[in-house]
Amino acid sequence: MHKSTVFLAFIVSLVLVSPSTSDDVNPTVKSDANPAVQSDTKPSTAIKSDVVANYRLPRDLIPMHYDLTIFTDVKEPEFKFDGIVTIHLICIQKTRDLVLHMNNLTLAHDSITRLVKQGIANPSEELIPVQPVSHKYDAENEIYSATFETPFITNQEYTVEIAFNGVLNEGLSGFYRSSYTNRATNDTEWLATTQFESIDARRAFPCFDEPAMKSTFTISMGHPKHLTSISNMPLERSMDIPSKPDWVLNVFQKSVPMSTYLVAFIISNFTYRESKPSKDFNDVKFRTWARKEVIDQVDFAAESGPEFLNFFERYFNIRYPLPKQDMVAIPDFSAGAMENWGLITYRESSLLYDNVRSSIHNEYSIANTVAHELAHQWFGNLVTMKWWTDLWLNEGFATYMAAQALDDKYNKPGSKHSWKLLDGEALSNILLIFPLDSLSSSHPVSVPIGNPSEISQIFDAISYRKGSFLIRMMNKFLSPKVFQQGVSKYLDKYSYGNAEQDDLWASLTEAGHRAKILPKDLTVKRIMDSWTLQTGYPVVDVVREYGTEKNTIKFNQKRFLALPDLKRSDSSQCWWIPLTFTSSNDKLTSSKPIWLPCDQQKSELSVHDQHDIVVNDQMDLNAGLEDNDWLIINRDMNALIRVNYDDKNWDMIINQLISNHTKIPTLNRVQVIMDVMEFSKLNILKYSKAFDLMSYIHKETEYLPWRSALNTLYSMDNLLKRTGPTYEYFQAYVRNLLATQFSTQPEIRSSLEGYEERLHKTQLYSAACHFNLPECVNRVQAEYKAWKQSKSLDSYVIPADMMYLTYYVFVLSSQYPR
Repeated sequence: MHKSTVFLAFIVSLVLVSPSTSDDVNPTVKSDANPAVQSDTKPSTAIKSDVVANYRLPRDLIPMHYDLTIFTDVKEPEFKFDGIVTIHLICIQKTRDLVLHMNNLTLAHDSITRLVKQGIANPSEELIPVQPVSHKYDAENEIYSATFETPFITNQEYTVEIAFNGVLNEGLSGFYRSSYTNRATNDTEWLATTQFESIDARRAFPCFDEPAMKSTFTISMGHPKHLTSISNMPLERSMDIPSKPDWVLNVFQKSVPMSTYLVAFIISNFTYRESKPSKDFNDVKFRTWARKEVIDQVDFAAESGPEFLNFFERYFNIRYPLPKQDMVAIPDFSAGAMENWGLITYRESSLLYDNVRSSIHNEYSIANTVAHELAHQWFGNLVTMKWWTDLWLNEGFATYMAAQALDDKYNKPGSKHSWKLLDGEALSNILLIFPLDSLSSSHPVSVPIGNPSEISQIFDAISYRKGSFLIRMMNKFLSPKVFQQGVSKYLDKYSYGNAEQDDLWASLTEAGHRAKILPKDLTVKRIMDSWTLQTGYPVVDVVREYGTEKNTIKFNQKRFLALPDLKRSDSSQCWWIPLTFTSSNDKLTSSKPIWLPCDQQKSELSVHDQHDIVVNDQMDLNAGLEDNDWLIINRDMNALIRVNYDDKNWDMIINQLISNHTKIPTLNRVQVIMDVMEFSKLNILKYSKAFDLMSYIHKETEYLPWRSALNTLYSMDNLLKRTGPTYEYFQAYVRNLLATQFSTQPEIRSSLEGYEERLHKTQLYSAACHFNLPECVNRVQAEYKAWKQSKSLDSYVIPADMMYLTYYVFVLSSQYPR
């Protein structure tokens, strides 16, 4: 604290009042959800309190630093912890109330002390104990408050000490216990670990548990000496505990300012592998932890992690701010992973990679998860949302940046096999977004959060996948270079602080205008508010006027809804849509967007910008497009839209696919497959149109268009099951589509080097066997029999990519007793 600060001193004993003696305590709350219930203090209803009446904490007192010490007994049957937290505060606005979060913690008698020096003239003045006039616990909102007769004074600093205890729970949240079986001894091994996002730090220690209330932390962990503890920061020193000779107290370095949900600590008997520093990397110590039996399976993650950290440092132009980075595989973990600053925790399946048994899907999933969590160290940790409404910024950016990091790792110059990860990630997002966000029950990516109990509901595909795709869309219409400049400036400006989406929009707008990428009167906020603040996505109807000199194209946008009885969308919904084009006439092909605006906002644009804006829902090409040239809107799926064309243009697209499909970009082949099948399902187009287009697929050799096609075919398969002859005709139709390409695939045990080649082989085998293509079923059955008849089952290895399929198909075949 600053030397000039004036101190007052109070020692205050606080405990909760029994429900039978006070109306201030919710009588329906179980005792294990409340602090200890005993006190001589009488609650007062005559004293008015300034305590906030809802789920948010007041901003009268702001935490600056926590000194947190916890002693943890990680063994049966105790599973308990005792702690003391010293919170250094500053008073922003005069108040008598100390209001903070806690849940499932017990406060010991005389456990709370408020300290401040009493007077300026005599800094050594004696400390005087003062009891509160009232206190209460709001169990519903998990808020503990104490009201003092003497107020906290504006601009003065205070220290509050709180002693508490709790039990390591089994709920995989807060400070909880996990276990596994030691294979060597067959004993159960216990560990204590944390999961605080979004509002569970309060289960481990009393705190101001909101993302905007950032603070520094000094964490100390006491535990038996045979165990190891780690936290967000490196170990500073270890001390013996005289009263417990078999215990140790580990004190960790003071942290950078961070939100409570990013605090983490683990007590275990895990071991680690330390990564070799990568080229041009800073001095970050990078370790990957796991139980001893599986430590050999961390090598892939331990190798990839520093590469991704290096990439993000270069991309954001900001050094990783901590001296170390740990990644830990937890046996019992509710999420895939958690981005705790400097101590990332993972579900074991999200971090461990077996060189023999793990498939290409496992490799991609682990690499993607590691990259996602490391991206959070900047987007989410260094700069954090002010409130959970902007969760999508955290998760959408981490999802998008993970794909960028993987692309950097696997698509090095001169690489023999391209992963096409960015295109694959775009398709993965679309396949989830399109069905979910076409429902009336969907929600915007930016969701106003009321009670914190609602927060968990928005950790979904809309926040992650739609958020990621919208960020990709911004990268496309601003250009990668300008987008990167805007993001880097945003992170630098708000480092160690909090921001909201408008702050990001401002940084990107400034970068876009400086580079003259955005029209002068158009801002990123104006564009992106139409995408983030409303539900759904648009379908754009494109109608060309043939036989005219102007070559006019008319556009109409409306929300796309998937259910037939809800097709009539809200006419007031509209989006700022970046239109890009590709055509059989190269003169028209361009990735520079022309903006299709919201109707009510057209008149606000200056004449200077009209060449970049579609006016009156139509555009005159004048030259460059003949009547017999096909036109595709949304080049490379740059925007989150579906596109429907007039019949003639659809027919020209179909003819091009049949004659030479490679003339149409890969992602546009993906999109026309998805769109034509969906429009047919809703009776917007005839099914004959869809099947005509799909007829080209037997010549398609790329993974992504086949993935799009199979996704629609599997959907139709589910609809047509149990329809008798119709289903049989459909299966025969699909077998005919698959036969040509399947015949080009190597045998099951043949290895392929390329990522896409391996994925394509897996998906074609899966589809061909699903639709009972005889050649596929015969191959799988032969492979399984050869494995069963081999002299050593361990030496006859079925490739991991094909192992599940081989077992699955053989179990379903008639030659295996069911």
